[in-house]
Amino acid sequence: MNNNEYLSEDEVKNIIKQYLERNGWNVEIAYGKAADIDINAQKEDKRWVIEVKGCGSSSQMRRNYFFLF
Repeated sequence: MNNNEYLSEDEVKNIIKQYLERNGWNVEIAYGKAADIDINAQKEDKRWVIEVKGCGSSSQMRRNYFFLF
């Protein structure tokens, strides 16, 4: 884990990946600044596409807005 009180995006991805794999999911991760699905998880006939957010370097980056369509 990094030295500040917040988790980076990749640290959050690793935590979620470990959880999903322990529960039988096949998990693909896009690390770093890759322009891809952050977490693509599949188990039997289920697929989860997960967007991950971690701590940003500025206060503006620590605010995230999500829109549902």
